[in-house]
Amino acid sequence: MFRNRRDRLVIFRLSQDEYDKLKAASERNGARNLSDFTRGEILNSLNSRADGNHVELTLGSIQQNVADLKAAMLSLQTALEGVNHVKSTA
Repeated sequence: MFRNRRDRLVIFRLSQDEYDKLKAASERNGARNLSDFTRGEILNSLNSRADGNHVELTLGSIQQNVADLKAAMLSLQTALEGVNHVKSTA
């Protein structure tokens, strides 16, 4: 009848900080509720690991973060050079 019936319960404890981060991520992703978001994230993580994509996904995420950091640092460097130029001409 109901093959995908959710009749199992998993309970785990979180610190307040962990809970706040999980709740914020849930809200950012527009999840219906915290349980749906958490279940989805855990199952996606398990599926990506089973597919062998976990390391590739993690590496891709790290590479994107590094690229974002480089872009932010370049922007900051450009802004600082502009400030220094204004000071030297004043």
